[in-house]
Amino acid sequence: MAASRQRSRGVSHDAASPRTRAASEADTKFSKVFLHSYDMILIVDPLGDRIVDANPMACHVLGYSREELTALSPGTLHPRGVARFRAFAEQVLAEGTGWVDEFECVARDGHPVPTEISASRIELEGRPCLLAVARDLTQHKRAEAELRRLSHRAIHAQEAERRRVARELHDSVNQLLSSVKFRIQEAQAMTHTAGREQAAMATRLLERAIGEIRRISHNLRPSELDDLGLAPALRQLCHDLATRTGLQLSLDLDSGDGLCAELELTLYRICQEALTNIEKHAKAKRARVSLGRAHDTIVLQIEDDGQGLTPATARSGGLGLVAMRERATLHGGTFDIETRPGGGTSLSVRLPVQPHTHPEHA
Repeated sequence: MAASRQRSRGVSHDAASPRTRAASEADTKFSKVFLHSYDMILIVDPLGDRIVDANPMACHVLGYSREELTALSPGTLHPRGVARFRAFAEQVLAEGTGWVDEFECVARDGHPVPTEISASRIELEGRPCLLAVARDLTQHKRAEAELRRLSHRAIHAQEAERRRVARELHDSVNQLLSSVKFRIQEAQAMTHTAGREQAAMATRLLERAIGEIRRISHNLRPSELDDLGLAPALRQLCHDLATRTGLQLSLDLDSGDGLCAELELTLYRICQEALTNIEKHAKAKRARVSLGRAHDTIVLQIEDDGQGLTPATARSGGLGLVAMRERATLHGGTFDIETRPGGGTSLSVRLPVQPHTHPEHA
């Protein structure tokens, strides 16, 4: 019997060894990840309000030694987000995992460290803790700011070129065609019947060309926007579209007074692009354009009853959606689209009335 018990204990010991080795290997792998990760890793005891451990990258980014970090409350690292982190910790303890984006930590010297954090619940010495992985987004934010700056410069360059081309079309090409039209009309009076018919046809073609150039020049840089302001320019834009296409357009426009020229141009270009999409793609019978204010925000909405966009088009940002969203973002605003196939499309742009300070001018 004793021998049997001894053999039983031996079997049990041999069976446990692979598990023990696996646990040891897992601990070794975690230790390597913890020590050499390019992300910050912290173990937090939310119930005890303390940082249990921190990896070398967390110490490097935040400017503390490991001993200093483990003596701090988690709230020290995010003084402006204590309540938000507490709610996040409660979610992770309850659900097992969690993720939060755009969470601002503060380094030892006081400079902000934008992060995104993912966390899992672990048990440490019988206490529920968070294993939090925080990614430093500082370089990402700098790259985004540089892209916004370059986009801002590109849009300004584009508008300057639009003005130049519009001026050339109006002052040079259009005047030249008008002169040719006058000469043809003079020749028409002196020629025989067949020649008059040909001259009349040429005159009609020239009139169409002159009208088209005027339309292109106007679209490149609408004089109403410079001379009268945003609301009259939008009315003219909508009137021209309705006349050209037969689209039933209803307008509800705030005067737009008090907006800076750059903001007026942004709203005009977004509306122009949206109406172009309606004309070319929507197959709509009715559309509505509204411009109003909500507190310190100007709101532009364009709706149509057309065929709507497919989910793929809405996601990919085709049909000028990327350009419209980019223009709104450059002014610190938002661009939202609601659409479904066969159910029409609704665009909503919200921009702060106070001009958004661009990094280039900060």
